Amino acid sequence: MSEKAVPTVGLAANNGVVANGLVKLLDAFGGFHPESFRKGYRLGYDKGREVKQDPAPLKVVKQDITVRLEDARNDDDPVVRFDGLLLDDGRLNITPTLIKTFQADALARLGEDHQPTDEQWKAILAPTTSAVTIGIAGTGKTFVMMVRAVFMHCYLQIPLEEMTVLAVTKDCRFDVIAELTHLFSRWGVSLSQEQSLELVKTPRGALLQIIRAVPPLRDVVPFELVGMIDQGDEDGRAFDPRLTNEQMEMLDAAYQAAYTRSSTFAQSIQTLFANTVALPRATADNPQLIRYSELGSSWIGSDEVLVKAVTSQWHSAGNWPIPEIEATLTALEVMGRTVNTNGYFPMLGAYVVLGFPKGLARDFTRPGAEVCLYEECLAKRAFIQRFCMERVIWVDSPDQLASIVTAAANMGDTAPRFAARVKGLDRPMGIAECLYQTGALIETLGMSPAKTIADLKFMPNDPDAQFFESAAKFWPMFETHLLSAEPKVMTINRLFLTFGQHGHKNLKAVPTDALKSMRNVLTDELQDITVHTGEFIKACMLENRHRIEVEGIKGAVMSVYAAGDDFQTAHGTQGATPKYLIDFKKHFPSKGFALNLLGVNFRSQQGIIFSAHSLILGIPAVSTLAPASAAHGKDNSPVEVFDLTAQTFMSLFDQHYAAGENILILAANPEDYRQSEPFVNVVVERDKSENPGNRQVRVRAAQRSKGLEADTVFILGDFVAASSTWAKNQIFMRARTVAIEDQSPFDVIQQNELYRLAHIGITRARLKCYWLLSKESVDVAHRLKASTRISGVSGSFLDHR
Repeated sequence: MSEKAVPTVGLAANNGVVANGLVKLLDAFGGFHPESFRKGYRLGYDKGREVKQDPAPLKVVKQDITVRLEDARNDDDPVVRFDGLLLDDGRLNITPTLIKTFQADALARLGEDHQPTDEQWKAILAPTTSAVTIGIAGTGKTFVMMVRAVFMHCYLQIPLEEMTVLAVTKDCRFDVIAELTHLFSRWGVSLSQEQSLELVKTPRGALLQIIRAVPPLRDVVPFELVGMIDQGDEDGRAFDPRLTNEQMEMLDAAYQAAYTRSSTFAQSIQTLFANTVALPRATADNPQLIRYSELGSSWIGSDEVLVKAVTSQWHSAGNWPIPEIEATLTALEVMGRTVNTNGYFPMLGAYVVLGFPKGLARDFTRPGAEVCLYEECLAKRAFIQRFCMERVIWVDSPDQLASIVTAAANMGDTAPRFAARVKGLDRPMGIAECLYQTGALIETLGMSPAKTIADLKFMPNDPDAQFFESAAKFWPMFETHLLSAEPKVMTINRLFLTFGQHGHKNLKAVPTDALKSMRNVLTDELQDITVHTGEFIKACMLENRHRIEVEGIKGAVMSVYAAGDDFQTAHGTQGATPKYLIDFKKHFPSKGFALNLLGVNFRSQQGIIFSAHSLILGIPAVSTLAPASAAHGKDNSPVEVFDLTAQTFMSLFDQHYAAGENILILAANPEDYRQSEPFVNVVVERDKSENPGNRQVRVRAAQRSKGLEADTVFILGDFVAASSTWAKNQIFMRARTVAIEDQSPFDVIQQNELYRLAHIGITRARLKCYWLLSKESVDVAHRLKASTRISGVSGSFLDHR
């Protein structure tokens, strides 16, 4: 719409006509005349001043007004947002009056000698619904958690049925039950055995409580509890890879069923069996192998005479030949030398070499030889292991040969049973168990075994590749076999997954009465839970919050409290993760959050604390507090290190046993403990006979010593890492249970765990700690050991070796 000209008031007629004419002319051409604009502006300005001095009546001219109906709001598609908090209320109803009353009662009921410190009171009375307490060993984290449980029940009026105290292992659970029952009794609350077992649980026990409330799963048995649950054991042995006889029987049946059901799995196992029973290619850096293989190189010229001498001994004993093997002397070219074999085994595509005859004296020397026959055989074996590219089965005994032949002959119908040979194993393991343990570890890390293995990449000619291919094929069939049992069996990780990551769906089926025990969760040793446990706790709390706020359950309180110390992560190589402790605020979000640090150790004297802390220096952790002992003025001597001998142990033991001290003996690794077992058994039997009602001596694996303490601690042996594996590093890189950018995360976790385990063992001691180390064997000389840090900090240890 064109704009109408508004007449200028009071202008001379001539000037107005001229001005209007110029305006119309310029409008027609879209022009602009600067000089006319300036003159017009000046005239208007001057005239305006005159009008102001002598105002004349104004003529109002109406203009057309257009109203536009437009929606200026954002036209993006609407998106529904979800509340990401586990806990809505930010604070518990803790008043100053309530605090004053509780502290006065604690003084009266616990006595002056057992009062919490100021920093412990701060943790106990944390007013937020989400709170975590982190403290070094001996700072009373578990005590703080238990006192908070008393406060929540007796003063905040939270019913015991709406609380769960979680302990990581069965041993820790029953320790907490004993102490918590005693603590509640001080406040006049008598916990029955049934009540205490309902209140304090392991994560497995808490899961079972949920499962039993869902009819389709009510009778399901976790595989890890097969053979235990019928005896009332709902906890089993977390982080203990040993299987019961019942579990081994079920596992072997699953292995045989998978072999029969799947031809591809059967082919993988057959190839794996052939490779496993053959002589493995050994590392070229093994000093013993190098020495013997060089001897073999120098003696190989007389190999035909050697093989005939060995064959004669086997033949005269009636152990050779056998029908299944083509007993023809066959020459192989190896590095330009001729090596003779005793025959060929077509079924496995392997050459057979007979080793030193069983029953023959080791100093037997064949005619014309400069060394004994035993040494010649060792040299030949080392030469083949180092240089031969063919598949060769080296046979050391008739029983071994018969076992291989029988297994191979039955492979058409029966899966072969043999010991797996996979890098990183800390003990010989049957093939079925090894397949299970591999899959179980991956599952514990929160991943699918079959998919994770399928995503791995192996170096060409890596002997582990064939095993992992078999493991990937086995796992789905293993789970299917468990479900076909009566009653149904599922792995504990699969059950956790059902109510953890998938909890928002499946927990809907759980009655509120069964779920309400997870409204207020107090967790000890949070650094040692698995991904599945962490997600299960979160899922239960989220479902509880939904029912309280959406379904309108009145008067319910929710909270989460945890205690832990990431310096004491003891099961990282078995799938535990400290991320729920380190990132507690992220994983357990609430409108209110509190972090409390405890730095004073009430168990150990300062020298022991200093020794233990020197081992974990440099390992990242939440707490940066310098460890301090509350035991002022006492003996502050550090840990003393000796050679592991019976004489040394007995001398030190007698000294402390005679003084009436209680003693804890910790085994650092199975090999060193086997060396120590004879004299350890002597002192254990002595204690049994002399102190039947009040034992002074306890023996434990160091890995399961958390929560224990004693006046004097003996650590027998070193904490030794398993050999590094390319596969495990890839698996842990995908799992990201620990925030490590290193390309070998399993190696880093394992190395740090050695130092942590030594730290845990040492801090069990109140007064004295002795670390007895055996002489290094060839097998462990190249492996990571915790003792390498003994000399790292000046004065941290007294080394008497």
